This record gives sequence, C-alpha cells and structure tokens, in this order.
Amino acid sequence: MIQPGFDRADDFSQGLAAVAVGKIWSYVAPTGTVVLATTYYRAYSFTADGLALVQEKRDGRYGYIRKNGSWAGRSR
Repeated sequence: MIQPGFDRADDFSQGLAAVAVGKIWSYVAPTGTVVLATTYYRAYSFTADGLALVQEKRDGRYGYIRKNGSWAGRSR
C-alpha cells in the first residue's frame, strides 16, 4: 500500500503512476517509491507504446518521454 504523501496521483499504467507534490510531477512504482523524478508542470500516464505526455515547467511546451525519462519528442 502506498502511504499518503502526494497531493495528486493518477492511476497506474505500464507499471508507473504519475504523482504530484505541489506543482512538480514524478512517477512512482506500485511500492510508492519514486522511480522517475522529474520537474514537469504536468505529467500524464504512460501508454501501451511506453510514452507519456508531459508539460515542461519552464516554457509550458508539451512533449513525450520514455519510461527511462529520455525525450521521445517535443512540441515546437
């Protein structure tokens, strides 16, 4: 069971859940351990193709990341 400690949490998808503390989003494993710490203003669930939509904090652009945190593509 994940202990409370997040302000928001999405459902698990592809083994990870997007969670927020304040306005910063990260991804956690089913144990509640942060496995992908990020600085995104918004992060969404991973899809079956292994990508998740995120919104960058500094300029508000959207893009897709892989489960290892690397970028798959950004909007212009």
